[in-house]
Amino acid sequence: MKKLGYIFKIVKSHPFGWKDGYVAEHRLVMEKHLGRFLTKYEIVHHINGIRDDNRLENLIILTNNQHAKYHGNLKALQKVREMRLLGTFPHKKITRIQIICSVCGKLKTVNKALKLKRKFCSRKCYLTIHNKNLTIIKIKCKRCGIIFNISKCDLNRGRGKYCSKSCYFHRKGE
Repeated sequence: MKKLGYIFKIVKSHPFGWKDGYVAEHRLVMEKHLGRFLTKYEIVHHINGIRDDNRLENLIILTNNQHAKYHGNLKALQKVREMRLLGTFPHKKITRIQIICSVCGKLKTVNKALKLKRKFCSRKCYLTIHNKNLTIIKIKCKRCGIIFNISKCDLNRGRGKYCSKSCYFHRKGE
């Protein structure tokens, strides 16, 4: 029997055969070569792409992931080649905008998609703000009164009322 270009044979005793006993011939060829049944995670791939060419030298075993990657990359490459030949290759226009650095005030041209993420013109300006928030401050615990260190950044986030988890949970229980 031939279906979708593949050749199928009836093997009633095959553990992975269809209900009617059909098994793909390329799987049978590979199983005979290996001396074992293939698992459901092993795909037998035709190297030359001809589905009824079941010679052993034309077959290779791939995992589901490898097979999907192979065909995904192949299809993408074929699509790009076709578009170039037809002259319909899409050229995405990247919209660029200017932002003002929140530290030094310089104008910086960035991709529009990065507008929300970019607020600084450089790593140096970013660290200027970030390091200011890393200043260590001494605070008194609201429960036990012990003085402990906390960063300004954590304090701005609403943390720093208690010196430890035990003080926090004990205070919540009262």
